[in-house]
Amino acid sequence: LTNVFGGGNSAYVRSSNVGLAGITIDTIHGGGKNSGETISSNIALLMGNVTNVFGGGLDVGASYSHIFAGKEILGYTLTGATIGNIYGGNNSTALGDGGETGTSNIEILDATVANIYGGNYLKGTTRYANINIHGTATVTGDIYGGGYKSNIGKATVTENLDGTTTTTVTEAGTTKVNIAGGT
Repeated sequence: LTNVFGGGNSAYVRSSNVGLAGITIDTIHGGGKNSGETISSNIALLMGNVTNVFGGGLDVGASYSHIFAGKEILGYTLTGATIGNIYGGNNSTALGDGGETGTSNIEILDATVANIYGGNYLKGTTRYANINIHGTATVTGDIYGGGYKSNIGKATVTENLDGTTTTTVTEAGTTKVNIAGGT
């Protein structure tokens, strides 16, 4: 499976819910495609493999996005997910503007992730990004409070893996966050 969209194809959606539970997908978008904002985007990455995850859509934003990566839900323990890149904001095409996401929330608990970006990919803006990493999460690459070559208003990254809490706040700019402790 190549692309999954929680929102519509050029259509407004009030709320989207997308779950990864044991298959391999190239790209998950919590929002829609091209136009038509998604008000609330919710993505649960429980087990399986995904290359890229976007809280927002493709060239269109979400007012609020929440991405959860873990292996325990409703009292059940699953195998956990393996994730390439997580972007709290939107994906963009060569012709689009990337769109705007209001608030992105990323929570990593008991999953393996290569790279985490609080904001968009290439274009557009994410106003507020919150990244929370805890439990037995493993990040093999880097964590950025902002987006990949895109603007961010304010980012907060909190890590608590070994009993020590590290919080980094970034105002108006894309900043790489160095985390001490955990894996």
